[in-house]
Amino acid sequence: MERILRLLLFYLYSNIDSPTMLDLYEIIVRLQTDGQSELQRIFQVYKNVTGPEMQTALNSIATLSKDAWLPLLNRIEMFATDGYLKRKFSVKHTTVDFEKMLTPGNITIFRISDTETPRYAHSLAIMAVIIKIWFAVQERASKTEQEKRSLVVLTLDEFQKIKDLTVLTAILSQARAYNLGLILSHQNTAQIQMELLETITGNTATQIYGRVSGVDAVRVARIMDPHFAKELTDQITVQPDFVFTAKMRASLGEEQTTPVRFRANHPPKLTMSEEEMTAFIQEMKEKYGIRQTSFEGTVLKEEQEKTKWMSQLGVEHRSKIEWQILNAFHNSDKPLTLMAVIKECKFLEHRDVISCILYDMKNKELLEVTDRIKQGTVLITKFKTTDKAEKDYFDIDCSQIGTAEDISYVTQKAIKHYRELGYFIAVANQDIQKGKYRTDLVAYNYEEKSAISVEIESHNEVVSHFNHVLLNMTKWKELGFAECHVWSKNKKINEIKEMIDEHEIKDKVKTFVIS
Repeated sequence: MERILRLLLFYLYSNIDSPTMLDLYEIIVRLQTDGQSELQRIFQVYKNVTGPEMQTALNSIATLSKDAWLPLLNRIEMFATDGYLKRKFSVKHTTVDFEKMLTPGNITIFRISDTETPRYAHSLAIMAVIIKIWFAVQERASKTEQEKRSLVVLTLDEFQKIKDLTVLTAILSQARAYNLGLILSHQNTAQIQMELLETITGNTATQIYGRVSGVDAVRVARIMDPHFAKELTDQITVQPDFVFTAKMRASLGEEQTTPVRFRANHPPKLTMSEEEMTAFIQEMKEKYGIRQTSFEGTVLKEEQEKTKWMSQLGVEHRSKIEWQILNAFHNSDKPLTLMAVIKECKFLEHRDVISCILYDMKNKELLEVTDRIKQGTVLITKFKTTDKAEKDYFDIDCSQIGTAEDISYVTQKAIKHYRELGYFIAVANQDIQKGKYRTDLVAYNYEEKSAISVEIESHNEVVSHFNHVLLNMTKWKELGFAECHVWSKNKKINEIKEMIDEHEIKDKVKTFVIS
């Protein structure tokens, strides 16, 4: 049926620019009653624009019996015969200007009432509006640069009615990229599947919860922090009015904080008249509306520039505390307990915080539990790094960087240097892509929040291809790094560095000669 629909829609759009469900229904009826004559017309359209595969598909349609069309007709017929659906889906052009709807300052309300909309069509009507808005937002993105797109907020009341809409997952994961905000309103979490709830919260950087009770409280607590689910459940079920618990996603390179509790100010009493309120709203639109949108686009662009270097990584970047923990386990010849980790890393954070991080690293498959020992009433858990974590972050394959005789030695020296400084260090993604630069190693200085491009140059490379070494010393800025470190056994890298013309580039290049 999908193949037939695709063929027929191509045919309809080849003849008219705005086909309706009624047009689709009528052509299916004609194919069922007088298949050969209608197929001849379709063949004429496809003859010069398709290959043999499409001709084969059309030939297969020609052999269908009248009964074979019934399943397709059953799905389309209501749109052509039902009064309500026909008014909505069988008109040439909509009276709603969706492009204008997206411009700043506009508020559009779609009222799809339970009492005025047939029950069988209620969810369908909501889905049609949402999909149309989503297409309009995507079309705007194809015409407008991101920083110039105004923020559009889509509010869906009783949104559980369209919880099965397949495009909803795509909207939730991509809305931010299109400057589309979502407000999803419903009564309780039992109305939607847990998978959808996790998708919603997983795409929400800042989560704020007021007083929640029952099953909702249990679900919310596990989402905020599964390690303190019981405590959080007890907390949010008794929160007084205007007291909230918030979870904020950690910024790139920073550790995840525990949820915090805060008290909000009471809303002021309404003292404005209707005329004053209207004037106030208009003033706020003029003062903040467009400017705020532009600012958000600029911030997003700046954040993308700050993290551009991450595209060079072959493995996931780790937060400072995760990296300290990984190194502690790697340097130990035996599994470690929570208290051993705190002592080894000299952490000042509360033990409960470190415990949460250890179990979070376990969920990320960085650590695994080796043993649990009961000492009195206390359960002692021992951890070690997983084989995957060791392979990703410590078992460095120097042949990825180069096969020259001295590459491995120099690389190991460089890695040891950065680890001793407490820097994150990993081999860069070495997949060769035509026309794209890449570096050898990626280092990250947590204190200065600075990403470093690390180049390893063999002795022979410095002697015979100094131009390539010079390129490696200057390409780092284009890759999004803050500076470049060049390592080699050949001291001529110092002379090559002096050949850099731009002082701004040269000042950020450091050379390390290994004896």
